[in-house]
Formats: sequence, structure tokens, C-alpha cells
Amino acid sequence: LIRIRSVKPFCCQILMTMSSDMMVTLNNGMKMPIIGLGTYLTPDDVVPADVVAGIKAGYRYIDTAFIYGNHHGVGKGIAQAIEEGLVTREELFVTTKLWLTQFRPEAVKPAVQEMLKTLQLDYVDQLLMHWPCPMKDVEGKMEPEPSVKITDTWKALEGLVDDGLVRSIGVSNFDTNEIDEILAMCRIKPVVD
Repeated sequence: LIRIRSVKPFCCQILMTMSSDMMVTLNNGMKMPIIGLGTYLTPDDVVPADVVAGIKAGYRYIDTAFIYGNHHGVGKGIAQAIEEGLVTREELFVTTKLWLTQFRPEAVKPAVQEMLKTLQLDYVDQLLMHWPCPMKDVEGKMEPEPSVKITDTWKALEGLVDDGLVRSIGVSNFDTNEIDEILAMCRIKPVVD
């Protein structure tokens, strides 16, 4: 993913002429742009303008995560771009990531519903498990949560696809063994790592 501040002028020209050959087809048939606007380390009050500028420059893939703390601003930027007629929701591919303390199966759906509310979206195109290490918050400190298995979290993610809250699911920062563990039990395969 490329941050808007690092885009060179020639990249903007490429983005403005992006076509279907600049997409990758995921294993579920969805098309995902190969170039995306990353929002990591972009403050919530700055990111709306970055999202609008990115969409004006041709970005259609917006990447964020719960831990980035900027869902509100990302959603505000998307809403502004749609309101200004720059893009429709269907033209965007929005990815967010479930944080480690949200991996308990019973916590997954409420966490994603809150993310969607904050992003002002009915669904995200892609939800990733951010890291393969379930954690719990103990008095402000993260500690391992050995009772939570990534395969149980994965089953909860599959339920989000069934419910229409998420269009595709994947992982981030997983190694081959962790991916194989999911592949051995999944009903819906991860679309990305």
C-alpha cells in the first residue's frame, strides 16, 4: 500500500487510468485494486482530507485497521467523497483489520459492528485478522490469550461473511503453519495474507 504523501506525479497518472487489468481477482471472485491508500499513522483529524485526495487521485482501495485509531476519519473521508460525487461505495474496496484483543469468537461480531458504525459503512470489502496472536487487555496491558484459537476466530469471521457485514476475509502477518491451520478447517478460504 502506498501512502498519499509518498505518491510521485507519474503514479497519479497511473491511478487516473486504472483499469480492470490493474486489479487482482481474489479466490472468492471479488476484484481488488493492486494499488491502495494506506492510512497507518495518519491521525484521525488528518485522514479525511487524505482519503478524499486519494480518491481524487484515483485510489479505489482504502486500507485501515482498528488499531490505527482513524476509522472515524476514514469513514468521514469516504462519506465526503461519495457526497461530492467523486465515487460510489460500490467503486471502493475498503479493508480493515481485527485487533488482537478482539479475537474472542463472541467479541468478533460486536467489534466489527462497531467498526462499521465508526466507518459509516454497511459492510467492508475485506476484513483481516491483523496478527496471529490473540491477546487480552489486562489493566491496559496486552497479555497472551491462550484459550482463544485462531481457528475459532476464523469461524466467527466466516459468520460475518454469511451476515453480509464483510465481503471477504483474510489474514495479515501469518506464517505458513498458521495459514495451513486455517486452511485445514475453514469453510471460506482466506483471500489474502
